[in-house]
Amino acid sequence: MSSAIFDVIRDLAALFATGLAIKLLDDHLDREETFFSRPVLATLLDRGTGAYSLLSYALAARLKPDWALTLFLASYGCGMLGDSPWRLPTRLPAYGETCLVFALGVLATDWQEMTSSAAFILGVQLIDDVLDLAQDRHALRPNLAAKWGRVESALAGIAFVLIGLLLDLRKIILGLAVLPAVLYVARAPWLKGAGKP
Repeated sequence: MSSAIFDVIRDLAALFATGLAIKLLDDHLDREETFFSRPVLATLLDRGTGAYSLLSYALAARLKPDWALTLFLASYGCGMLGDSPWRLPTRLPAYGETCLVFALGVLATDWQEMTSSAAFILGVQLIDDVLDLAQDRHALRPNLAAKWGRVESALAGIAFVLIGLLLDLRKIILGLAVLPAVLYVARAPWLKGAGKP
C-alpha cells in the first residue's frame, strides 16, 4: 500500500513539474500579452524564467521520464498549430515541426505513450481556447477556437481528452487532477500588483 501511495505522489509531482515547466515557457513567450494583465509567475521570474522552467522539467524527467518527454513534446507540437505560415530555424513549416516532434516522441517511447500525451495536451488546449475566446481576440498567438469554431473546438477537445483516457487512464486522470494546481501557481495570485508599472 505504501508503495502505491509513493507511486501516486511521484507521478503527481512529475506531472506538476512538467506542467509548470510548460506553463512558464508559454507565459514567457506570451509576456507581451500578460505583462499588463493578471500577475504571472513568469513576470516575477523575468529573465530567469527559462532557467526555472528547465529546472522544473529536469525534476519531472527524473521522476517520470516518458511522461515528461512526451507531454513536453506534445505541448511543443500543439503550440505550433495555427502558425503554419511561420518558417522556423529548421526551415520546416510549423506543421512540419509538429510532425517531427511527434515522430521523435514515438521513437523515444512508443506510439501509445506519445499519442496519449498528444491527445491530452491538444484536448486541454482546445478547451482552454474555447474558454479564452473573447480574451484572446486581440492576442498575438492564434486561438484555435477562433480558427476552427467554438462548438467544434469544444467537442474536439472533449474527444481528444477521452482518447487520452482510453490510451492511458492513469496519466490523464492524474494530469487533470494536477492541472488546477499548475495554473494556480503559474498565475501567482498572491503577488498582487506583480508585473505592473
